[in-house]
Amino acid sequence: MAVSDMTLPKDIGPASGINIVLGLCLLILAAFPALPVVTALHNGGLASVFRWPTLFNWLALAAVGFGVLGVYLLATPQRVGGNVWFHETGFALSIRLFFRKDRTPRVNWSDVTTIEVLLAGRGDTVTIRTAQGVLAQFSPRFFAVGTKEMMARFCASAQIAGYRLVPAGGLNLLLVEKQVWNVMPA
Repeated sequence: MAVSDMTLPKDIGPASGINIVLGLCLLILAAFPALPVVTALHNGGLASVFRWPTLFNWLALAAVGFGVLGVYLLATPQRVGGNVWFHETGFALSIRLFFRKDRTPRVNWSDVTTIEVLLAGRGDTVTIRTAQGVLAQFSPRFFAVGTKEMMARFCASAQIAGYRLVPAGGLNLLLVEKQVWNVMPA
């Protein structure tokens, strides 16, 4: 098949439901410090609030904090996520996280030397390296496809650009696997 006959792989969108999962987890977490506070109110009445040990104030504050943050995440649009847009010579990568600066590098396959994939359950990590160092390091859980599908689309994109991803070794420790892919001209 000639390179001109090939079509670009489908772009990769952000994972959906991250805010829902995090919001629900925070609401469940809020229940743990709230339980002793609610029990104390039930047994001692509202007047007992002024005789509480300081620990109950801290537990009440933690429960309210987790609860408010959980409701906030459930009510707001999702910010965290990532996108990959493929073009003829490479791809553009957008990574949006909660507490770190957004990054949107545009990558040409001619600049990439290796891609390292660490498969460790939910802790998968993809590292894209150039001759100057690490260009991007991200978790595939922020994308709509899994690590294997993402790597298949990267391989197809590299092939269209005149490069190929060649497995160059790795490490398999049953629960953790590291794959290294070198980028070579086709």
